[in-house]
Amino acid sequence: MADHNETHCETWYPSISIEPGALYCPPKHDGIICWPATRANTTAYRLCIDLPRHEDDPVIPGNTQAHAHRTCLPSGEWLPYTNYSECLDAYANYSITTQLSTQPPEQDITRQAARTLSMIIFIGSTVSLVVLLLSLLIFLKFKSLQCQRTSIHKHLIMSFIIRFTIITVMVEPFVFGHNPWYKEMEWLCRTLTTIQYFSIVANFCWMLVEGLYLHLILVLRPMNNE
Repeated sequence: MADHNETHCETWYPSISIEPGALYCPPKHDGIICWPATRANTTAYRLCIDLPRHEDDPVIPGNTQAHAHRTCLPSGEWLPYTNYSECLDAYANYSITTQLSTQPPEQDITRQAARTLSMIIFIGSTVSLVVLLLSLLIFLKFKSLQCQRTSIHKHLIMSFIIRFTIITVMVEPFVFGHNPWYKEMEWLCRTLTTIQYFSIVANFCWMLVEGLYLHLILVLRPMNNE
């Protein structure tokens, strides 16, 4: 395979004028690209766009000035390696630039989705909080509504008020784009988290009480009357 590449390099390049008595490095295939016969103690250059590439590799613009180069030593032998650093940089920079210009970064999409979700939670919690406060005010205002059943309702409403208040406080910094102030004080962050989980447990407990009370007045009481 190596001999075939060397032969290919010799036949691919047209004959070049070689000064009589001058020392040249012979045509050489480095495994990627062919290098023509080059005078000793000089450096040969090839444009990066001339390099063979895989079909999935990015195509860099034709006006790029990036080169690969290989040095012919004074002894008439090639340096053992080819310097492709400019080509690698050109491919990397072009790929990054193209990606940024053709599609939004995944991080920005994630951040925007998180902010949208925070906005939905904030608005929903605020509306729920207003409605719950209005309901509690009605139960407290009208004496005719005072009974054991409405007392359970008031406790359930109060547990939801506490829950949505904490949610609103904790989500607000993400909606308006500033740092969560409560995280700067560990004790406050722990307190808010504890109250939040307490309110969740209270929600389910009072819903259980509501269900048991309804079961009592709708099922057990009529059976006892019979």
